[in-house]
Amino acid sequence: MSAFAAEYMELRGQIVNHSEKYLRKTHLKILIDKFQPIINSKRLSSYVNNFNDLITILEKRSYVGEHNVGPFTEIVQLLPNADILSEMLSNFQTNNNRNRIQGMHMNNNGSTEPPFYSSSNSSGSRSRSADIFFSNNSVLQKAALDHICKDIGTQWRELARNLSIREGEIDDIEVQYPRNLKERAYECMKRFIQETEPYKVQQKLLYALDKCGRRDLKEDVEEILNRRAY
Repeated sequence: MSAFAAEYMELRGQIVNHSEKYLRKTHLKILIDKFQPIINSKRLSSYVNNFNDLITILEKRSYVGEHNVGPFTEIVQLLPNADILSEMLSNFQTNNNRNRIQGMHMNNNGSTEPPFYSSSNSSGSRSRSADIFFSNNSVLQKAALDHICKDIGTQWRELARNLSIREGEIDDIEVQYPRNLKERAYECMKRFIQETEPYKVQQKLLYALDKCGRRDLKEDVEEILNRRAY
């Protein structure tokens, strides 16, 4: 386990312990209702008997984790005398943001070359570091990404607009990948994930798929997310 992962587990443990000690079942019910759009299953909600259960489901939904502790704020703000936990949470978020910024500017060789394209990559295919990003991102599992990018086809532009990607960026993507619809979709998803608060990614993506008329893809992605929660 990395030092960063160990720090996350320490923060998680402290939040669970304080929640079980100081909060009541009514607080747990409030949080379950608040996170219901993420849990997305009344059956799963019925299995939440304590705060550890709730956090575990949110982790499986990729809604909270070492790369996104923002949702913990919803729990911490309910706790009495939570100054120390709030400080731990703030420090963790600061370190996480610093690591993300460094990762955006450093590739595997330690250079400052942009991480998703190599200077010699003119073939319209993703660089190795881009593949690493899609494999390791913690907010949306690769199976869902692959399914969307394989099936969205010519609607990738409409999806990009519904994901609030600027028109100029959409044009850039088309130039970067002149003959590959699937890679355009991957680049669209990469930019969306990078520019969106992690805890908002799933909700925004499902909304965008529905808005561009791809309810079939929306339902497929929901099924993939549901499988992960079991």
